[in-house]
Amino acid sequence: GIVAVELSKIIPSGFNPRRTFEESELRELSESIKQTGVLQPVLLRPGGKKYEIVCGERRFRASVMAETGTIPAIVRTMSDDAALEIAITENLQRRDISPIEEAIAYQRLADTGRYDVAKLAFRFGKSETYIRNRMRLNELTDNLLNLVNDNILSMSVALELCKYGKETQTVIYEKHLQYNPNSLYNDWRNLTGKEFIKRLENNYCTDLNRYRFDKSQCAQCPFNTNCYSLFPDEKK
Repeated sequence: GIVAVELSKIIPSGFNPRRTFEESELRELSESIKQTGVLQPVLLRPGGKKYEIVCGERRFRASVMAETGTIPAIVRTMSDDAALEIAITENLQRRDISPIEEAIAYQRLADTGRYDVAKLAFRFGKSETYIRNRMRLNELTDNLLNLVNDNILSMSVALELCKYGKETQTVIYEKHLQYNPNSLYNDWRNLTGKEFIKRLENNYCTDLNRYRFDKSQCAQCPFNTNCYSLFPDEKK
């Protein structure tokens, strides 16, 4: 059943893929809780002398802000795997979930070994392409992930950046995406998706001299024309 649990005995969970909680929205929910209370109980599981949040961290944070002292909760013993799956499933059903939070959530479910792309697509009613593209976002550096999260980079640009290694992504961020008032000419933040991708291709795909390659094995490569004489001696 539903019980009242002291807020001081509750701790957030590491299972929650949600990265951010908007301060203004928390305050709005906090004011609502002051007036009408928490309408939907949070789901907790016992964890030593404390209770760990499985579902409802936003309601918990808003209740702390409202200084309610307690929160209605359902307490259920469950394994780490079960808690992870319930927490992630609840988050994926949110309307305001960000692409990055989706990427983290799908990857964490895949890492359990119980889900592949096809099973994730079936479970959450998405296409396999949608799931793959979201999971690819995990290949971005933290700085680029933050730009996607802040809606500075579009999904098409983010997926294009996923084609590059972390080292190249860092160079692109530092040269063209990190805000620098003294270098607005090189700022790619406000480019359209098409223009951004075009500049990526022009600057980082075609100019191979920018990068160092290990050529030690080229001498033995049968496709290397330098291994052949231009006018080989004819056999007599």
